[in-house]
Amino acid sequence: MKTAIARCMKSLCFVLGVALALTVSGMAQSSHGALAGTVTDPTGAVIPGAKVLVVDAATGVKSQTLSTSAGDYKFTELPVGNYTVTTTAPGFATATATGVLVSINSTSALNVKLKIGAETENVTVDASGQRLETETSDIGGTVSNKQIEDLPLSLASGVGGLRSPETFVFLLPGTTGPEAVLRAIRVTACSSPG
Repeated sequence: MKTAIARCMKSLCFVLGVALALTVSGMAQSSHGALAGTVTDPTGAVIPGAKVLVVDAATGVKSQTLSTSAGDYKFTELPVGNYTVTTTAPGFATATATGVLVSINSTSALNVKLKIGAETENVTVDASGQRLETETSDIGGTVSNKQIEDLPLSLASGVGGLRSPETFVFLLPGTTGPEAVLRAIRVTACSSPG
């Protein structure tokens, strides 16, 4: 009787542990990004209350916010993609930035400098070039389906073999492959006193 209860308790603990692990890992993953910046005038003074409108280039879905008293704005949980960002404020020309890329799990920065003029004037900027991440110190990237399909089957024998998900991180800039990690372990082990 006691062993049956113990087995039942072990099974229950196992099921609860798996459910907890799946819940936590599911919460950590997102398919969205963010966009943030500051709205200023030609002298660098912040513009509070500026209307910032983002439009998803692929779907046409719009989101809007106002800049804070510090001139800052932020859109969280935007679907990944290219956006057109339009900024307006009374007494200033409308500024439009096209090709603003929002990447997965990162905050893209777009600071807007409005020129003095009528709101009917429009200044358009192509923002599709590579951007430097200035909002956070996170480094991330996306591995495309083509990159995965083009990899040889024996991707990394040092990490455990055939197209192991852990090895895809080595496709991103700023990472070193498993061979470098193994070399570092061997050098440390060889040079340690003892």
